Amino acid sequence: MLFLLGVIVAFCVSVPRGVEQVATQNGVPICSSAIIYQLMDEIKQRVVALLPVTIEKRVTGEASVLQLFDIHLRAKQLMKVAGCRVMNGVIEKDKIARVVRGGEILFEGTSTLS
Repeated sequence: MLFLLGVIVAFCVSVPRGVEQVATQNGVPICSSAIIYQLMDEIKQRVVALLPVTIEKRVTGEASVLQLFDIHLRAKQLMKVAGCRVMNGVIEKDKIARVVRGGEILFEGTSTLS
């Protein structure tokens, strides 16, 4: 894990050679620019990189499984297919689907609709 001790921010000034050497030895990055908007964008990117990643899950539709079918594929392969009725929203092809029974997740993966 990378711990950032600090960042040197230099706006519209030149960074002395000695400061650059000490900063590189200690692993401290230097953000320098003569344009304030570029400097602010770089600082904003560094702060956002330090934030934890958030994953947002959005339910777009709900369906109930009416019946399970066995589909025979080539070379004795068998695939289970669920016949479903959409109860709420929209079920889209090639999206992540979650099968839940009694609050327990039985399956989570891509749905394949024909």
